[in-house]
Amino acid sequence: MNNDECLQPAGSIEMILPESLTIFDVKSIYAHWKNEWRPADNIQVDCSAVDEIDGAGIQLLVWLFLEYQRQGASLVLLNMPAQIQAALSLYQLPFPWLEDGEND
Repeated sequence: MNNDECLQPAGSIEMILPESLTIFDVKSIYAHWKNEWRPADNIQVDCSAVDEIDGAGIQLLVWLFLEYQRQGASLVLLNMPAQIQAALSLYQLPFPWLEDGEND
C-alpha cells in the first residue's frame, strides 16, 4: 500500500494514516491535509497502518492535533501503536487519547 492510497478519507471525518510517517513522507502528507481536508467537528485518525515513524511524523501528528484544536474540532487517534503514544506523551499536550487526557 503506498502513501497516496492511505491518504484517502474512509469517511467524511475519518483519516487513515499511511504506513510510513517519516521525514521523507511528511511534506506530501502535510500538503495533502492542508489543502484537501475541510474543517469538521470530530476527526478520527486511524493509525493502524503506521509501521514506521520518526520525529517528523510525530511533529506532523502534533501539528494536526493543534490545528484541529484551534478550529474547535475534536481529534482522536485510533489504533495507535504504543511507541507513537509514548512519543506523543512527551509533548505534554492535552491529547484526549492518552490516559483520559493526562500526560503526567
